[in-house]
Amino acid sequence: MSNKTTPTWYVVLIFCVFAGLIAETFVTASTSPADFLFRPYIVPFNIVLYGTFDLLAREIIVRRRAGLASALLLGAAYGFINEGVAAGTWYVVHPPGYAFIGRVDWAWALALTIFHSIMSVFAPIAFIEILFPAIHGQPLLRRRGMVTCVVLFTGCIGCAIIVLAPLPLLFLPYRLTVLAVAVLFVLIGLSLPSRRTASLAAVMPPPPGKGRLPGLWRLRIAGFLAMFGYFFLTNVFPVLAATLLPAQPGGLVIAQGMDCAVFLALYALIIGRGWSWMQRPGWSPRQNLALLIGGVTFTTLLLNLTEAPMGEIFATLPFYVLLIVLTLRWRRRAQQADRPSMANAQSR
Repeated sequence: MSNKTTPTWYVVLIFCVFAGLIAETFVTASTSPADFLFRPYIVPFNIVLYGTFDLLAREIIVRRRAGLASALLLGAAYGFINEGVAAGTWYVVHPPGYAFIGRVDWAWALALTIFHSIMSVFAPIAFIEILFPAIHGQPLLRRRGMVTCVVLFTGCIGCAIIVLAPLPLLFLPYRLTVLAVAVLFVLIGLSLPSRRTASLAAVMPPPPGKGRLPGLWRLRIAGFLAMFGYFFLTNVFPVLAATLLPAQPGGLVIAQGMDCAVFLALYALIIGRGWSWMQRPGWSPRQNLALLIGGVTFTTLLLNLTEAPMGEIFATLPFYVLLIVLTLRWRRRAQQADRPSMANAQSR
């Protein structure tokens, strides 16, 4: 954690680094430690791609006091751009139980959009306030910084389409269409009404609400179950749905519809429950940290059991230790804040 004297450039740098590593390296093996050696260009590329978008998304949330709908649109826009435009996985990835419909794997596209909304946009924005609570509700960029982020982000997209993505010309019309939809999402998000107060840690403001603040262990368990549910529904449920349906024309298409329905149901449950909790008085980055460490507990176990040859222990374990250290610091911070109030109560 930091005090108010932390240079802005340092906060921005740390933000971009973690934005590029959380979704790609710490909770998935999309960019594993082995890739650091064999594809060294991919790490700085991810840092710029993720970091610049998240910086811009954060500025929109803070400066415009954006609400939940705007935040969800920004998250969806990044999911569209990352997988539907840059990586192009919507058109070439065909996991077991999924199907291409009109040359697009729609259920896979929805699953990845949900993932990127939470882990690529919301989680890094929350994490930077866990590290630097003094920046809560404060913009990090000036106009020149925002223009620079737009230029760098656009350059990354162009580079990905031309150089990095598989079969770039074959699916170019699809990619351009998805890019247009993503831009539309951002424009709609910018046009939506602002909220009275801005929130950064959870992309949602904490006005007075009913109910008690959930305990930290409850939040950790909720984060673990949410991540487990996502990976189960993404990797296991589609196989079960495709297997159980009769082997007839349209059976796999029906299975894809079922997959999309359960993905959306899980996303609505996560967002709805989170919205309810985050409206309660006392919500802070400490609660966000509890949710994050719960989710990362599951992914750390999963990756080290399934992706050990890729050297995941060298990425997941240090990040997990960092989260534990931050948990202890936030607990000490809470204890120090409680001492004056206890002393005042005893003196009365």
